[in-house]
Amino acid sequence: MTDTAVRPGTHAHAQLDTSDGWHLRFTGRWTTAYVARADEALKVLTLPNGGEAVFHMGNVESLDTAGAWLIHRTERALQERGVTVRLTDTAPRFAGLIEAIRRNDEVHPEHEPSRNAFIAMVERVGRATFMVAGETRDLVNFLGHAIIVMARSIVRPSHVRMTPLVHHIEQSGLNAVPIVGLISFLIGIVLAFQGAEQLSKFGAQIFTVNIVAQGVLREMGVLLTAIMLAGRSGSAFTAQIGTMNVREEIDAMRTIGLDPMEIL
Repeated sequence: MTDTAVRPGTHAHAQLDTSDGWHLRFTGRWTTAYVARADEALKVLTLPNGGEAVFHMGNVESLDTAGAWLIHRTERALQERGVTVRLTDTAPRFAGLIEAIRRNDEVHPEHEPSRNAFIAMVERVGRATFMVAGETRDLVNFLGHAIIVMARSIVRPSHVRMTPLVHHIEQSGLNAVPIVGLISFLIGIVLAFQGAEQLSKFGAQIFTVNIVAQGVLREMGVLLTAIMLAGRSGSAFTAQIGTMNVREEIDAMRTIGLDPMEIL
């Protein structure tokens, strides 16, 4: 007995044959432009309970994500009813797409909802702990490597490249003076305004200058400079080294016998 899931004449149709098992034959163009009627027809198919189902893919002319999803959806519906699904005559270019749809439809264990809120919290804390431990290990490793390279440079000053050193001192130090000065100036104005407002209650506005000078020069100025250099120069160096890594320039340094940590 045969049952036509999608009437002939459309560009995408599937024919159900139950004369010798459960066979579904896909033909035509299973692409976004032609699978609308196939979608409705596949939804109303009479699915068996158990056994084996065979999808015949030999007459599929073209297949995109939409068509592959409809085929996978039918396959999944059969598997939920205990049916073993087998695809035959699938072109290699179509098999990869269908397999990708299958992988993306699977729920990753990390994304599955946890049955117990306490267990979920313990899992998140444990995962975060491992991440922090890994980052701490990498940071200590980097710090130790940097100290070794600095000690090596002190012992052998000839390895220090003075021209790049002066260039980076200028780039991260002298060129950062305008933005650091602007931020310190604005913070100083805010501190002076707030300090004068509070000191006026005691008639001690004359000490506003002293508070601003000591607070900015001794404490806040150093902190603001460190933050600005980390955000400005540090991020610039990170982006530059990342670009060099993508371009395999760091691998080239290792190939010719140079230590990237010492050079960079």
